[in-house]
Amino acid sequence: MLLAVLYALGAHSVLVVALAQAGLRTLGAFLLVGIAERVMKSRAVGWIAAILWLLAPLPTVLTGILFTETLFTTLLLLTLWFLSGEPSWRNALLAGLFFGFAIITRPIAELLIPWVVLVLLLHKPLRSVLIKILPLALGAAIATGPWLAYTAAQFRTPILSTVGADNLAFYTSASVLAHEQGIGFSEASDRVHALYQQGLAQFQATHASPAGPSEESAIKSQIAYRILLAHPLQSAWFNLVDSFNTLRPGVSYTLLFLTPGNLPSVVSQGSDFSPATAALGEPLVLAVTLALLLFYAPLYASTLLGLVLLFWKKRWQAFAAVVLPSAILSYAPGFSGNGRFRVPFEPFLCLLGAVVILEVIEAVRSRKGGRSSRSQQVRAARSPGEGGEAA
Repeated sequence: MLLAVLYALGAHSVLVVALAQAGLRTLGAFLLVGIAERVMKSRAVGWIAAILWLLAPLPTVLTGILFTETLFTTLLLLTLWFLSGEPSWRNALLAGLFFGFAIITRPIAELLIPWVVLVLLLHKPLRSVLIKILPLALGAAIATGPWLAYTAAQFRTPILSTVGADNLAFYTSASVLAHEQGIGFSEASDRVHALYQQGLAQFQATHASPAGPSEESAIKSQIAYRILLAHPLQSAWFNLVDSFNTLRPGVSYTLLFLTPGNLPSVVSQGSDFSPATAALGEPLVLAVTLALLLFYAPLYASTLLGLVLLFWKKRWQAFAAVVLPSAILSYAPGFSGNGRFRVPFEPFLCLLGAVVILEVIEAVRSRKGGRSSRSQQVRAARSPGEGGEAA
């Protein structure tokens, strides 16, 4: 929908889209300032987080690529902006509206529903907040309703994504199957595909019409849940281990952007899903990798420390607003996670990192101030005429 509007206004120019996405990312930086002031009670934390967010390499690259990350991230920040404001009907309605748009932009946002409700409930007094659940739900319904009605007419069932359950079936459950049975991921993925083909055959045996996207999604989901629920604790652990894929720098997407000619048409052959794969020996790959690691390694370290600080200081509202969405969005993709999946919660990582950076800045200032005071006292003691006796 956004691309349709921008293409209509800009004569199908990708540059217009890139400029619009740059504007959305800049808006996100200002939203971070306000969110930090409301949730963390510190405007300084917000400015530091905004600078980190604007310097972050991977979101910068994706600003110029036709992916959903820039729009999705901005919608999440708008949701939190209105959620963290005064608990009014207007703010709740707008929070629900932007969250609904986030859901139809990337359906993984469905998993963030508990986060949205919890952040709203953390307002006080609780009784007045409970009334705001209705406009929150109404806003989400206004945003998602037309799309669900359209898909219901097209596919006989209201669905959010016609590519439903692919990652869940062919990545997450396949990875769990590989861990449990001690086989390679490719073999496990082939087994899941075989189960999927069996499910399609069974559907065709009992239905006159072929399976549509909604039925295909349902079959994939049933297979995936059957595998995951066979050993739920092990599945949860294996998915946690796999979810660290999301913290990878995302070199391939950076190279797609930097290497001319690779973006217009990407042809996949076999397991080669990235044009950058053939150039792994190039110095450019090493340079980009080092640049990404120099930014993200300190960010991850400061993020972890910021998480500990919020927990130690019992800043539960800030913890729920910032840590919870990061945990959900990093854990959910599992094996299919990569740098692109990380972009939507990178602003939250920047907020956590900014907490630590501000602590360090204040500690340095305090130490310098203490040294200055002690030197002044020494000078005063050596000069009785200038107040030495008083000192």
